[in-house]
Amino acid sequence: MTAEPLLSTLRQLASQSVNELKLGQTVTFSIPYKIEGTIWFDAGSFGRLNVGYGPLDGTFVLPTDGLVPR
Repeated sequence: MTAEPLLSTLRQLASQSVNELKLGQTVTFSIPYKIEGTIWFDAGSFGRLNVGYGPLDGTFVLPTDGLVPR
């Protein structure tokens, strides 16, 4: 696993923000996500049990109020 996917997303957000500022729009940071995996539980004498979850997806919006002075 590398940091490249995160860096790519941050580059895209920065580019989007510059374009919004040039147009006089409010800056928005919207990060899409998709989660899928397994959760493991220690069940005492039964051992470890696993439960799958996902896929879950959506968009995480970072608040930007106050980042750019008006």
